[in-house]
Amino acid sequence: MADAGVELSVGGSIYAGWKSATVTRSIRGFSGAFSLSVTDNWTGQGPAVIRPGDLCELRINGTAVVTGYVDSLDNAFDDNSHTITVAGRDKTADLVDCSAITGQGELLNQDLLAIAQALAAPYGVEVKSETAPGAAFTNFSIQPGESVFSALDRGGKLRGVLFATDGSGALVLTRVGARRAGGALVEGKNVKSFQLSADTKDRYARYIVKAQRGGTDENHGAAAAHVRAEATDATVSRPRTLVIIAEDQASVEDARRRAEWEAATRAANSMSVKARVQGFEQSEGGALWDINQLVSVDFPSLGIRQGMLISEITMGFDDSGRHTDFVLVRPDAFLPQPVVPKKGEPE
Repeated sequence: MADAGVELSVGGSIYAGWKSATVTRSIRGFSGAFSLSVTDNWTGQGPAVIRPGDLCELRINGTAVVTGYVDSLDNAFDDNSHTITVAGRDKTADLVDCSAITGQGELLNQDLLAIAQALAAPYGVEVKSETAPGAAFTNFSIQPGESVFSALDRGGKLRGVLFATDGSGALVLTRVGARRAGGALVEGKNVKSFQLSADTKDRYARYIVKAQRGGTDENHGAAAAHVRAEATDATVSRPRTLVIIAEDQASVEDARRRAEWEAATRAANSMSVKARVQGFEQSEGGALWDINQLVSVDFPSLGIRQGMLISEITMGFDDSGRHTDFVLVRPDAFLPQPVVPKKGEPE
């Protein structure tokens, strides 16, 4: 069964009539991706002329969801058929794959938007912002060989900023749950299947953060040389302890905030919910489902009745029709990492 609402534009030609498709987008990664399959002829269009590296745009119901490049083209033959599979990613994929190149090892007195624009410019990727980028970094260091994704992800965690794509191939700075979904996910109504996944291997009963700090007339000796703070997770019954050595000099208060952050975000990330609905459209308004939306979740069988964050979606279709798969997490899974200001750096 072909889906006329899924179209791939390449080199001025539009290819429709696909037999199967998957499109995945996530707020944990910079780039959306797609994979499409069809026989070697499109009705009325003749054989496809698509090559790896071609600029492309994938549209669903007329809305661009991935704008970037064809990564691969596979031709498969058997006795009865010839199948073509085309896969590609957003333009921002180059920021995931490629190294951060600045001509210098550090960026001075720049905020996250300016840093993102500087790192994305060599790869021709536009950077937009729908949120305040936070305070400027006095000295933002680029590690040798570090990817653009790694550098910006590190900075984003410190400023509470997420990076996503907007379907046009641009990189967008945003905040957690910047929008609310049009509709809810309700067991027994629009949800076809769902499951809860819990994983405690990264959780601990005690988080101990150790650090050092420069001495002053009021704070010196052992108090400065051996900073220590801890936080606990009362829901972990075993005596599991994690000791973290702070990356920078820190006060006792800095160390305490870092320990509490580790406990909170690890607890939030230990649980996720997967769900599937029929179709690509939200139940209210008709827009496509999207990432980084807060959605009301009502799954009595799992004991879940709360707002959750859509961290990943996969839209696809095959012989069974259209469907959208969700990965849902608690919004506090993306709390900003506490900032330990360097000398002269604003908090």
